[in-house]
Amino acid sequence: MVGLLLEGHSHAEMSEARNRSTRTIANQLAAVFQKLGVSGRIELLRYVLKNPIDPDEPDEGAESSRRPRFVTDVALSRRAI
Repeated sequence: MVGLLLEGHSHAEMSEARNRSTRTIANQLAAVFQKLGVSGRIELLRYVLKNPIDPDEPDEGAESSRRPRFVTDVALSRRAI
């Protein structure tokens, strides 16, 4: 979902792609923003650019890791930015 946001998709487009309501998308994005400590798309982009993640690198302590899994999707879509 973060990848779709960074590609410039609207909430309506994301809700259609994910088969969710726009309210659900907005709530999920608010949770993402809060977890990462950002307040919007631009800050999210800055966060992704400053904190790249290698999608082939396993999470440290994957069982106990609290790192959001969605960030890996961002790393993959980052190549297009």
